[in-house]
Amino acid sequence: MKRSIRWIVCFLTMMMTVGVLPMSAAPAVSTVDLASAAENVKLLGRTTVSEKGIEPHSTGAGIAFYAECGGDITLTMTGKPTKFSSLYLAVFVDGEQHRVEFPCELNRRSTEELVIATDLEPGKHTIEIVRETEENYGTYLWESISLDGVISPMEERPLLIEFVGDSLTAGYASYPETEDRQGLSVEHPAYEAGVKTYAYLTAEALHADFQSVCASGYGVVRGYNNDGVTVPELYEYAGYYHNKSDDGKWSFARQADVVVINLGSNDAARGVSEDEMRDGAKAFLQSVREHNPEASVVWMTGKSSAKYDDVLSAVVEELGGAEEKFHFVNLPEGSSGGAGHPNLDEHAETADALTQFLQESVIPAPAEDGTLGTVLWVCGAVLLAVIVAVAFFVWKKKAAG
Repeated sequence: MKRSIRWIVCFLTMMMTVGVLPMSAAPAVSTVDLASAAENVKLLGRTTVSEKGIEPHSTGAGIAFYAECGGDITLTMTGKPTKFSSLYLAVFVDGEQHRVEFPCELNRRSTEELVIATDLEPGKHTIEIVRETEENYGTYLWESISLDGVISPMEERPLLIEFVGDSLTAGYASYPETEDRQGLSVEHPAYEAGVKTYAYLTAEALHADFQSVCASGYGVVRGYNNDGVTVPELYEYAGYYHNKSDDGKWSFARQADVVVINLGSNDAARGVSEDEMRDGAKAFLQSVREHNPEASVVWMTGKSSAKYDDVLSAVVEELGGAEEKFHFVNLPEGSSGGAGHPNLDEHAETADALTQFLQESVIPAPAEDGTLGTVLWVCGAVLLAVIVAVAFFVWKKKAAG
């Protein structure tokens, strides 16, 4: 009888174990609602939070966070493309970048679950998700993140650099043609290298947070866009084509430390006169200064906008030049990519030149740690006191003898 009871107990234990094991082995995936948990991520660039989720509006805008997890990470996104049937994200996982396509019907809003990281080893990972397609190509709404773990925000970097420009800053037509891109228009966002531009690379080289306002074909006074909107108008808004009401104005809560303006190419191609450019550039520089009172502001040109070099350098000097933190520079600009735009290598060359200029002429060297200087000063003072004391002792001894 006792043996029978032992067999029954063993059998029941085995059955309970078999029933429990599959449940405990399943990953404990949790979903983070981004509308209510936005404080758990760092907002990058011109990104806003709404009751629906997080909305990155401009190239390079997005979120960054630490993920204490393993396995996969999934992002739920609602998008609406307005020019082509694809939008793109750049995802950085522990510093390694890959692209994620959001495919959907043109001018139709749809929601997809995008796997942005796979098979992560359990541990702490750095995750950045940014918009790689420029603002006027469509809207993004990031609703939630699902993962087997928890997230926490990454820290802000000490320097924020904002880049304001046109297609050159958006990375238009800069990715090379590959088999999967054959047959696509050169304007297609598949070719747009938003995180490989001179601007993004410069910010990374200077370990700065990146922010941009850029739109292909737009100008200071006049561009190729049919709505007549200029980049100075876009600059006032978080995402002009998302919300152009007063509620959509950008807050400038964190002001840029450096603003780099790379505009003039489309104005030159559209026949804007030097007088028109002078007035437009001066007004825009004053607006940028108003929104970023302490920032250094750099107007950068290349060969496609060199027509205005004299005008722009004169405006910069008129506003006080370097003493008032206004700068002008002409830098190398390639044209070996699509439609005469820079390719990836040329963007990297421009980034090297801009980084050097900013380091030498714009961004002050960080103050050296005063600890060593203080120690040396104290040691010197002590040594001098010892020398004086010894000299006094010797003099006194001689006087006594």
